[in-house]
Amino acid sequence: MLSMMSSYRLHIATIFYAIFFFSSSIISPTTCSRIGSECLVHFKDGDFILGGIIPIYRTINQSCDGPIMERHGVPKVETMAYAVEMINRRSDILPNITLGYEIRNDCREEDTTLWTTLTLADPCGDKTFQRQCPLRSRFNNRDRESRTVVGIIGPGSSATSLFVARAAAIFEVPTIAYSASSDELSDINRFPYFVRTVPPDSLQARVIIDLLLRYDWKYIALYFSMDSYGSNGAEQVRKLAYDKGICIAINTPIPTVVVETEWDDIVFDLNTSSNISVAVVFSLSVPASAFIGAISKRNHTRRITFIGSDDLAGNNVIDTGAGSIVHGSLFVRVHSHPNHNFRQYWNRLEDSNIKTSPWYQEFTDYWKNRHNCSRMASCPFPPVSESTVINGVIAFAYALDATISKSCQRTPSSCNATLNGQILRDNLLNVSFQTDDGIFAFNANGETSGTYDIMNLQKHDGKYVFKEIGQWNEGGFFNFEDIQWGPAEGANNETPISVCRETCKPGFISVPLEKRCCFGCSSCPNDSIVINKTVCQKCPFKQWPNMNFTQCEPLMPDYLDWNESAIVIIILCSCMGIMLTMLVAVEFIINRERPLIKATSRELSTIIMCGLLLSFMTPFVIAAPPSYSSCKISEIFTAFSFLLIFGPTSLKVIRIFRIFRSGKKSASRLQLISPSDQICLLSGLVFCSGKYRWLMLS
Repeated sequence: MLSMMSSYRLHIATIFYAIFFFSSSIISPTTCSRIGSECLVHFKDGDFILGGIIPIYRTINQSCDGPIMERHGVPKVETMAYAVEMINRRSDILPNITLGYEIRNDCREEDTTLWTTLTLADPCGDKTFQRQCPLRSRFNNRDRESRTVVGIIGPGSSATSLFVARAAAIFEVPTIAYSASSDELSDINRFPYFVRTVPPDSLQARVIIDLLLRYDWKYIALYFSMDSYGSNGAEQVRKLAYDKGICIAINTPIPTVVVETEWDDIVFDLNTSSNISVAVVFSLSVPASAFIGAISKRNHTRRITFIGSDDLAGNNVIDTGAGSIVHGSLFVRVHSHPNHNFRQYWNRLEDSNIKTSPWYQEFTDYWKNRHNCSRMASCPFPPVSESTVINGVIAFAYALDATISKSCQRTPSSCNATLNGQILRDNLLNVSFQTDDGIFAFNANGETSGTYDIMNLQKHDGKYVFKEIGQWNEGGFFNFEDIQWGPAEGANNETPISVCRETCKPGFISVPLEKRCCFGCSSCPNDSIVINKTVCQKCPFKQWPNMNFTQCEPLMPDYLDWNESAIVIIILCSCMGIMLTMLVAVEFIINRERPLIKATSRELSTIIMCGLLLSFMTPFVIAAPPSYSSCKISEIFTAFSFLLIFGPTSLKVIRIFRIFRSGKKSASRLQLISPSDQICLLSGLVFCSGKYRWLMLS
C-alpha cells in the first residue's frame, strides 16, 4: 500500500514538475530578469539543510519592483541564520550534526515563490536553479545530491504560502510559515506538510471584533485585499460581526492594481457615509497603503478611525504621507517576545566578521539613512518579530533530532538521503519546548495560539509613531493604556462614535429607517413601558410606567392633606353649608303647613335639601384617607347629590310649566302632578341614572 502511495505521489510530482518546467520557460524573463534579487542565495553548508523563503523586496506591478521590506526582508534572513547557528552550538539537540541553511528571496510574488519552492524542495531542483541563474553558484563544489532540503522556513505571506504548501507537500518537505495567518491554510487535509508559528486569522478577527465591541462601534466599513489573506480574514470578520450585531455598511475589496480613476468609486462611499467613523482594513500592506493614500489625495477631512490587521502595523503606513488621516487608528499585531540575545547579535553584526546575507549591506544603508543614524547599534531595532522565525528553526531542530534518533542510526550523509518527510512532519507536530512566552507547541492543525498587541498610531514631537497601548489574548484585553485618538490637530481626544442609530429618550423605541442598518425613534403610549428599546408594552391595571419607562410600578394612592389651606377653606365652607341647610330644614318643618311652602311641593323640596346636605358632606369623604369604602362612598355621594338636587328641580319646573300651559286651554286637572306621582317619576329617574353610572364604572 505504501509503495502504491509513493508511486502515486511520484506520478503527481512528475506531472506537476513537467507543467512547472513548461511554465517556467514562459515566466523566466520575468522571474529572473532581476538576477540580483531572485538568484541571490544566503547559504551555509551542513549535514542537513533548512530552506528559507523570505521576501526581501516588495512586488507592486512586476516581480521585485518595489522597495526593500522592513518587517520581513533582511532582519528575518539574519534571524534564521542566527537561529541555525544557535542550534549548532547546542549539545542537547542534534549532537555531532551540523545544520545548514539556504535562504532565498521571493519578493512576495506567486510565480517567484513557486519557482523558489520547487528548486528547494525537489532533489533535482539544483539543475533548474543553475539553468535560470547560471551566474550564481552557491554549492561550493559539494555533493548536492546527498544533502536535500529537509524543511522550509517561510514564506512571508498567506498568498504565497498557498503555493509553498502545495508544492512542498508533493516532495514531502515540511514547511513552517512565520507570518502566514490565512484560515484557508488551516485545512490539514489540503496542506498536510504545512504548519505555522503564528495564530490563524480567525483569532485576529476576534481581536478586531472585540475592539469594535469595546468601544460600541456598531456601524462600520470593511475593506480587504483581494488575496487569500484579505479575503479569508474579511470573511471571518463578517461572520463574527453578524453574530455580535455589528453592521457592515460598506464591504469593498481593494484590488492589487488599481487605475487612479477607480479610486474615486472605492473612496466615494466612505466620504459620503457620515455615520461611519470606523473602517476595518484587513489587507496586505501594499494595497492598504495605496487605499489610505487615495483617501488622503481626495482631501478627505472627516475623522475616520482605521482598525488595521497585522500586516499594516509597519512604517509603510506612515510613509504614505497620510499620517493625519490614519492618526489615532488602531492596529492588531501578533505579539512577539523580543529575543535579547538576537538583538545584541544584530547590533554587533555590522562590526563583526560573521558572514552576512548578500542583501545585508543594502538594508543597513537604507535603515541608517531612514533613521539618520551612523551605526546600526544606534538605530532603532527593525519591527522584525524575530521569535516566530526562531521558534520555527528550533521546532525543526527538535523534530529532526527525534526523527534521526528513532528511525535513522546511520551517518548523517546516508540518513539525509533516506530521511522520511512524513515521519519528520509527525515529529514536528509533537514538538514542545520552553520559550520566553511559555510552552511552544503545535495543535492538531499545525497552528499555535497567541497574544496580540494593540498598536495606536500617535503623534509625538511632530512625528507619527506606533505605540503599544494594550494586549489581547483569549481571555480578553489587558494592560490597556491611554489612547490618542485623531484628528492630528486640535485638542479633541474623544472616543469616536460609529453608529447609525438615533439616541432615543425614555419612552421611545428604535424603529428601522429606509437606510440600511439605521434606526430612528418612535414614542410609546403614556401607559406603556419600553422593552429592549424595540417594543412598547402596556402596563397592567392599577400600574403605571416609572420615570424611565423601563418597568411598571403599582399606582400608589395619593390623598389630600387636611393641613393644606385649600382643604381647610373647603371644609369650613362645607360646614357652613351643612349648618345653613339644617337651619332651612328646621324652618321648613316648622312652617310645612303654610300655603307658600305647600305650593313649592314639600316632598320635592325636602329631597332637594337632602341633596344639598349630601353635597356639603361629600368633601369630607373625598378628603378622607383613601380606602375601598371611602372611594365607593365618594362616588355615591358625588353622583346622588347632583341627582337629588337637579332631578327634583327639573320636575318642579316641568310641573309648573304644564300647569300654566294647561290653564290657558282648560280647567281640567292634569295627570302626574300630584306629590306621589312626582316622587315616583324622581325615583325612576334616579334609578336609571344610577344604573347607567354603574355600567360606565364597570
